[in-house]
This record gives sequence, C-alpha cells and structure tokens, in this order.
Amino acid sequence: RSSTPPELGDASRFRSSNNTNSDNANANANAKPPLPINPKGVIFDMDGTLIQHVIDFPSMRRRIYQVADDDPIGRSLEKTCVLELAAQLSPEGRRKADEIFQEIEERALRDMELKEGAVEL
Repeated sequence: RSSTPPELGDASRFRSSNNTNSDNANANANAKPPLPINPKGVIFDMDGTLIQHVIDFPSMRRRIYQVADDDPIGRSLEKTCVLELAAQLSPEGRRKADEIFQEIEERALRDMELKEGAVEL
C-alpha cells in the first residue's frame, strides 16, 4: 500500500527534487502509479510553485531562431516570441518548429520534479 494520502492523487508519480543518484537504484520501487479515475481536484502550477520546471528557454530560443534563419520567410522576420515567430514561418519551418516544441514538452514532462515540500502542501 502506498504511503501517499489518497487526497494527493497522482502527486506521488513525480520525483522529489531532493532525490539523490542513489535513489535511482530504487526505481522499480518508485514506479509511477496509475492516474486516479475520479480525482478530487486538479492543480495547475503555472508559475513553478510546486513543480521544478526543466525547460531550457535559451536553448529553445536558439533552436527556433535557427529554424527561422534557415526558413525563406523566417529569415526576414523579427526574432521575438518564439511561438509568434514559429506561426509565421513557411509550412516546412512550422513543421520543424513544432517538432522542437514537441521534443521540449516531452522532455519537460519526463524530467520535471516536485519541489521540496510540495507533497506536504
């Protein structure tokens, strides 16, 4: 039986940010439980209060700006918001930018961690 209170739902599926490398040896013991069928609530952490975000924004900007520089439409556009820039690219440029965004989102979901004390909240 899990030691996580049922009201925390799926919060236990995230690694705590104070884990050490030795914790990786217990990976099977810390396998992610299934999502609850009827959660009592959902928390959206948009500002990083509970979750340690792991998105490398400077790298994302560099990668999207490079796609724009290589794009026949994008090379003449101002390099500002990457989402706005990507939306203005040629179809091929948008496809490449979307692949970058998808990769970054998947990595962020895989690697995000709860901040210390988040489960107790």
